[in-house]
Amino acid sequence: MDKYIGIVISVDSAIAEVAMYDMVNDANILWEGQVLPGPKVGSFISILQGNVRIIAKVISEKIIDQQNSIGSKEFDNRYSKDSINRVIKAKSIGTVKGGDFQVTSRYVPMVGNKVSWISQEDYAAMYALGENVPSLRIGEDLLGDQEVNIPINRIFASHIGVFGNTGSGKSNTLHRLYLNLFKSKYGKGALGNSKFIVIDFNGEYSHEKSFGVDVGDLKEIINLGAGETDGGKIEISEDDFLDSEFLANIFSATAATQTPFIKRSIIKYIKNRDNEINHGNFFVGTLKKMLESGQVTAKNFIIEWGEVYSGLTDDSLGGQALKGVEFNVNYLTFYLKNLDGGPYYFNNSDHKDTLSNGLFTEMANNINSRLENLDLVGKIDIFFRFSKIHECFYNAKQKDFLDPLFKRIDSILKLLSGVVSIKSSPQDYFNDHSGITVINLLNVDRLLKNIIPMILCKSLYRNHKLINSSRESTVHLIIDEAHNILNASSGEVGDHWRDYRLDVFEEIIKEGRKFGFYMTISSQRPADISPTIVSQIHNYFIHRLVNELDLRMIERTMPTLDRASFDVIPALGKGECVVTGTAFSLPVFTVVDWDESDPRPHSDDLVLTDLWVGESNPDSNLSIDDLL
Repeated sequence: MDKYIGIVISVDSAIAEVAMYDMVNDANILWEGQVLPGPKVGSFISILQGNVRIIAKVISEKIIDQQNSIGSKEFDNRYSKDSINRVIKAKSIGTVKGGDFQVTSRYVPMVGNKVSWISQEDYAAMYALGENVPSLRIGEDLLGDQEVNIPINRIFASHIGVFGNTGSGKSNTLHRLYLNLFKSKYGKGALGNSKFIVIDFNGEYSHEKSFGVDVGDLKEIINLGAGETDGGKIEISEDDFLDSEFLANIFSATAATQTPFIKRSIIKYIKNRDNEINHGNFFVGTLKKMLESGQVTAKNFIIEWGEVYSGLTDDSLGGQALKGVEFNVNYLTFYLKNLDGGPYYFNNSDHKDTLSNGLFTEMANNINSRLENLDLVGKIDIFFRFSKIHECFYNAKQKDFLDPLFKRIDSILKLLSGVVSIKSSPQDYFNDHSGITVINLLNVDRLLKNIIPMILCKSLYRNHKLINSSRESTVHLIIDEAHNILNASSGEVGDHWRDYRLDVFEEIIKEGRKFGFYMTISSQRPADISPTIVSQIHNYFIHRLVNELDLRMIERTMPTLDRASFDVIPALGKGECVVTGTAFSLPVFTVVDWDESDPRPHSDDLVLTDLWVGESNPDSNLSIDDLL
C-alpha cells in the first residue's frame, strides 16, 4: 500500500514540481515496518501513473508562503506552521512496471499524478540486475541502505576506472572489487583460467594476503629492484624487446642518425639469428675489412674494436695484438707487431692466411663462446658496439652522432638487466601463469617505472592475441596510480617517448576487449590521464574529487552521469562513491564495504598520535607545561 506524500503541480519536460503534503519533511519515515528515505535532494520518489510507477530523482526543493503571497509587510505571517508549503523538483529517470525497472522516456509525469515514497520493492527493482545474473556485493546504497550488487560479466568483461582524491577510499574499492570476486564461487575458476596482472607503483598490494589469495601457485609477487636476495625479474618475449621503435624511444635516440642506426642494427641481429649466422664471424669480418682497407683512418676503429673484444672475452693475445696495430705508409697497409714472429703485414698473402686460420678464427670462437653465456640484454649491448664500429668505419662522420647514444644505452641496459628476463619463446610462460601476478615497482628507478609497465603490457597483449584468438582465457591488467604512466600532459622533463607509450596503452584499451584483454585503472588525478583512455572506460567508480580539471574530465567523458549526481562528487565522504557506466541502468551512490578482518591494501592513513606516543614517551597525559 502506497503512502501519498504529494502531488504533481507542474511539468517541464522530464522535470516535475511536486507540492508536498504535511508531515513528510523527515529524513526517514517508518511505514508498515519499512524505514523509507525522505524526499531530500539526491533521493528518489515514485510518481504514480496508472499501473506504472515513474521513478524520479529529487534535484532541488523550495518553499511557498501561502499567507504572504503578495509580499505583505503589514501582516507578517511568513514561516508559520500553516503558512508554508514545501515544493520539490524531481527529474524522471525511468519506470517500474510489473516489478521491472527500465530507463525510458516513454512515460512522463502529468499534473495531478500522486507522489509516493519509494518503497524497498522499487529500490530492489532499480538495482536489480535481472534474473539469474551472476553478481557480487560491493556495498550499500548511500541513501536507502539497499544492498548494491555488480554484475560480474558486465563489470569484469569491461574496462574499469576507479578515481578519487587521496584518502577517499579508491584503493579499498579497487581491492574490494577483486577480493570479492576471488571470494565468490567464481573465484577459483577466475584464478585458474585468467591472468590478473597488478602494476603496483607504491607497494600497496604487494603483500602475502592481498586480494585474499595466498602467495603460491595462484599468486606471485615480483619485487623488482628490491636487492640481490629477493629481487625478481619479469619475463618478456625476445621479439617484443627487439622492437627497434621501442628501443629507439627508451634510448631517446635522435631521429636523423641514432634511430636509423638502431633499426639497422636490430635488422642485422634478427637476420643473423634467424639464418643462424655466426655473430663472431660477422664481428671479425668487420675487423678483417678494416685491417685490409689500406686506410690509415681505420686505425682508431681497429683499436676500439680490440677494446670491445677484450672487454668481452678477456683475450689478452687478441687484445694486445690489436693495441699494437700500426700503419705502413709505404705499403698502405696495417701490420701487427705484437705477435710472436711478427710483424705481420696485410699485403703479404702468407701472413693473411696465417692470421685467417689462426688468430681470427680464435677470436670468432671466443666471441661466440662468451655470447652464449650472456642474456639477450648483454648480447644486444655487444652487438650495438660492434655495429657502431662497422658503420663508423664506412662513414666516420657518424661517430660524433653515435657516441652520445651509447652513454644512454649503457645506463638503460644496465638498469633493465637487473629487472627483465628475455625469453626466446615465452608462450609457455604466458599459457601456464594463470592467477595473480603483482609487479611491485616501489623500489625501482623512476625511468624503469615508465619502461617496465609499457614493455610488459605490450608483450602480454601481443602474445595474448597470438595464442588466445579463440578467447578461451582472459587477461585483466590492473594499474594503480595510473597517472604515472598514462600522463598525457606535455613538457614532462626527461620523457621523450610519451606518445609511443600512450599509443601502446591506447591500442589495448581500444582493441583489447575483442581479445579478452581488459584494463582496470586507478588514479587520484584523472585529468592527467590521456583523454582517449578515459573515454574508452566502460564502468566507473568515482570517489571524492575536488580539483576542477579532474571534475571537468569526468563530466566530458561520462555520458551516463547526470548533473545531479555529478554535483555530489566533491562532497562524497571516505568510502563513498558513485558507480556508473554501461553495466548500470542509473548512477548508484554506494558506500563500499570496509571490513577490518579482510585483507586490505597498505594504504591506510597514518595515525600520527599513535606514532608519537610510543615507548619513548609512554605518558600521554603530560601537559604542555610538563613538557616545557
